[in-house]
Amino acid sequence: MAKQTESGRFTQIDSLYVLGMLLVVLGHTSLGPSSEEPLVMRWLRIFRMPLFFWIAGFLSKKDEPFLVFLKKKAERLLVPLVVLTGIVYVGKFLLASFANRPPNGLGGYFIAFIYPFQNPIVILWFLNVLFAIHFLGWFIRKSGKGNVGVYLLAAFIFMTLSLCLPRTEFLGISDICYFFPYFLFGYICKIRKELLDSKYIKSPVSALLLLCLFVGMAYWNVGRYPTAFIGILMCLSTVSFLQSRSIAVFPALRPYTFTVYLLQWFPMVAVQSFCFNRWAWNPWLCLFLMFVCGIGMPVLTGWLADKIFPARGFGYFVRLCLGRRV
Repeated sequence: MAKQTESGRFTQIDSLYVLGMLLVVLGHTSLGPSSEEPLVMRWLRIFRMPLFFWIAGFLSKKDEPFLVFLKKKAERLLVPLVVLTGIVYVGKFLLASFANRPPNGLGGYFIAFIYPFQNPIVILWFLNVLFAIHFLGWFIRKSGKGNVGVYLLAAFIFMTLSLCLPRTEFLGISDICYFFPYFLFGYICKIRKELLDSKYIKSPVSALLLLCLFVGMAYWNVGRYPTAFIGILMCLSTVSFLQSRSIAVFPALRPYTFTVYLLQWFPMVAVQSFCFNRWAWNPWLCLFLMFVCGIGMPVLTGWLADKIFPARGFGYFVRLCLGRRV
């Protein structure tokens, strides 16, 4: 059987979550426009965010009452979105002459929630889209009642919408349509847990073959969905093989994955602004510092928050803003 912790969590999913977080920070470690990225970094873009939505679907619960579910997701996703966006927006407004993307009046703050990619912390688009996907997912799960066919049909419909509709950034509609199928397939894998127990998924040969298949599909530009799904299976096979050898992917980082995602932007931008742009340090050293600080500073911040702030009152609010479990 797939190994679970005492709290009922699948250790494979925990390792997968940490691996995905490391790949996201690595993907954000850049000193120039995306056109200058190495080929491998562009390939990582194909599956690293789909992997997170797959995990979100796997970890979602179908039996929560709607209002309980809505409150939990609003606190977890929307509170840090609103607060962190506000902090950076005010900072950029006060220092507009130094900002790469000066804010466009007070209205720009609200536009960041209507058009997620106009957020001053652009990586926070993920929170808008994930909240909407969780919202849709609750109704699909409720109506599907465990029927995999219903979830497959919904995934097919949203795939079709994503491929056929023109790009629409309003409310992140295009990204919701694109990422929702990954969420649904994650939920299907939760229902069919035997995938995690398969001897084939745990085989190092499978991991290697999936890696070769992914590289070939990415190189020949086979298509976003099939290539991303192979990338997800490749990651799942890799962590399953490691678990079969009693190896976890940096388990100490698991409690801080969401905190790292929320806060990575701040130290990484600081390193780029000072070490690279102002002091002209060696680019490879700057990239290394961006990656290390993008993980280390949020982990340190989260650890300190847990030590300093109680899980009630104002401390509860601070913990929510920092992506800590309360």
